[in-house]
Amino acid sequence: MLKYRLITLSLSVAILPFQLHANDSDEQAYQELMALLNAQTELVTRTKVNADYVPGSISVLRGTELMRYGVRTVKDALSMTTSIEVQPNHLGQSVLVMRGLGTPYSGGTVKLMLDNVNMVNSSAGYSEGILHMPIEQVERIEVIRGAASVLHGDFAYSGVVNVISKKDRHFSVGVGSRAYNHVSASEQFESGSKQSQLSLSFSQWQQDKSGRRVEGDVLTEADPLIAGGALDLASYSQAPGLVNDRKAFRNLLVNLSHNDTEFYWQTQEYQTGDYFGFIEFLPKETQDYNQRYRDMLLGVRQSSDLTPGWNYEWHLGAQQKNYQLKTLYTSEDISFMQPDPDVGFLAHQSPIESYLTERVLNLSGHLVYDANSQHRALLGADVERVEIIKLTSDSILGNENPDDDIQKDLEQGSEGDLRLVFAVYVQDEWRPNDQFTLTTGVRAQKAFIGYQDRTEADPQTNPFEKLEELNITPKIAGVWRLTDQHIIKAQFSRSLITPPIGQVTDVGGAPNPKPYVSETDHYELGYIFQGLKQTHRFTGFYSDYNNMPRGSVYFGYFDGDYSAEPFKNVISKGVEWDTEFNLAQDLIGFANASWLDTKDVDNDVRLVGSTDRMAALGLNYELNSQWRMTVWSKYIGERFREPYDGRENLKPYSVTNLTASYASETFKGLIFRLGVENLADTDQRYASPINGTLSDLAGADKYLAAYQADYPGTGRQFWAKMQYEF
Repeated sequence: MLKYRLITLSLSVAILPFQLHANDSDEQAYQELMALLNAQTELVTRTKVNADYVPGSISVLRGTELMRYGVRTVKDALSMTTSIEVQPNHLGQSVLVMRGLGTPYSGGTVKLMLDNVNMVNSSAGYSEGILHMPIEQVERIEVIRGAASVLHGDFAYSGVVNVISKKDRHFSVGVGSRAYNHVSASEQFESGSKQSQLSLSFSQWQQDKSGRRVEGDVLTEADPLIAGGALDLASYSQAPGLVNDRKAFRNLLVNLSHNDTEFYWQTQEYQTGDYFGFIEFLPKETQDYNQRYRDMLLGVRQSSDLTPGWNYEWHLGAQQKNYQLKTLYTSEDISFMQPDPDVGFLAHQSPIESYLTERVLNLSGHLVYDANSQHRALLGADVERVEIIKLTSDSILGNENPDDDIQKDLEQGSEGDLRLVFAVYVQDEWRPNDQFTLTTGVRAQKAFIGYQDRTEADPQTNPFEKLEELNITPKIAGVWRLTDQHIIKAQFSRSLITPPIGQVTDVGGAPNPKPYVSETDHYELGYIFQGLKQTHRFTGFYSDYNNMPRGSVYFGYFDGDYSAEPFKNVISKGVEWDTEFNLAQDLIGFANASWLDTKDVDNDVRLVGSTDRMAALGLNYELNSQWRMTVWSKYIGERFREPYDGRENLKPYSVTNLTASYASETFKGLIFRLGVENLADTDQRYASPINGTLSDLAGADKYLAAYQADYPGTGRQFWAKMQYEF
């Protein structure tokens, strides 16, 4: 065991030049060294070891380094990571595309966690709030690429992101273009005996509209298709016009620990505009935040040693997740929008509204045996109860008819929908010698469903029985440390995902088959080289995603209409490379590249929204002990469309971000940063999928998107920050 720890220490020190510079102060050098040696992760095996020694592909992004590169939020940080792209949908919700998988779904293929607590909304599969958390509150971000359900269960389908919050003392303010402003502060208190600690962290930021503009939308495109234009559909739309993409975020994190027990209370709220419209025509421009995501978490966890070699950890938590949508304001200048005697109000005064509240209770724990020099065994269990406790929606004319199409689209399930999940898992890490570790594990999970069957014409008998079947997900992985510099990894794992509630309560005949838990088999082979001035990681992977749960946006893609086979299966394969390097004493950097092939097997085409190549490069130049310059660029190759979409693929793009930092020598801990995002003001586009209503109007041989020119991305933005760490 001593030799094993010495190897771990020596390999960690081998990449020290990437983080440590000769002209740093002794104190800063010590802090950098300690941070590096503690850049460990429990995410993969719940063993505190260096990320390069655990199975699979994992990246650990340190908050300090992210701030130096000018990263402002968790979402921006993930864009730096190998094989990840963040794509916005029509409502501006962030879809994480991991190794090409993500866009055709409402969300839920990547598990997002805050301090090891799941943040994904089980009703719809999204988690917007945590993605907009500022980096000033982040200690590190741990990212698993690939299946990880043995320890993490549902939603750990194509990957896992775990944000570890920072517990420190700091104050930060920032301003920028688009009326951007930011405030973040944290404080920590200790008892005299240092047995008790209280940590408080608050952040707030907001910014106005980006100024991006769209020319046409579903109504302006559809109007000429209606004979004579009798309905004047285009007058409902504000296109051409500006997109309401204003944003605001705030949160409060409270942690109280005493000895081995920690209590936490966290609340966060993210608000934004209605972007390109709920039904994809540009809404009336307002000053409103038309969408609000609010999460509240409360819990207690404890970890301790029972006897030498035996330890345990348990967690009891409760969450309430809220989503509110208020959109589709129409123009009061439209001639026929007069008071309706049967309704009694103008349509423009009655927007679409939807309120969703989900409550989650979770009890989990695991027991670890580590007294044997060759084996470390873990036994764990999870119990989770998810219930929709509030769901209301009204369409534009106040129609409360449950068969109204707009209203049904708003409703992501029904009040009282309940899911109870039981899971047990075991894992063993076998170390026959100091160079080799074999990790095996298996998870057994069963759900009990209490959903309302909302099938319109023919309610089904036992429609959710396939969701209640017992699911077994195994894993076997090896890590072989050939020498201090060369490491080989291999892994097979299976993951699962229970589709979000809102996607499965309309069941029955085509195109709504009975829902099921989807599973994937994942294979991976990796090689790591760790030198004195550089580290290289190469990974080859193959993932077979079977019977994917359907999404809710893509027209005809999931039901076999429009010359496309019903879409269920995906094969994702590729090669990844990432590196950290030290070019000189004062110049360090990182790079990564991915060559991907993510294919819709049923139609023998590339999966919509995927790309076959992406890359990133970052450089960090320290001019002296006070001044630092960083630059990083992300390249995304062409992205593919639906098999029936006749438009050209989305063009490749690259975005470059530049940051300058000044650290005061007079006031130690005071840092000024000035940055610019999208330095070249690159035109980015994200896919607007084919629209069903518009295509039906155009005829059976025409497939039209609501926004034929796609969704434009944001342009250049300047910002400045001052941070004081004390």
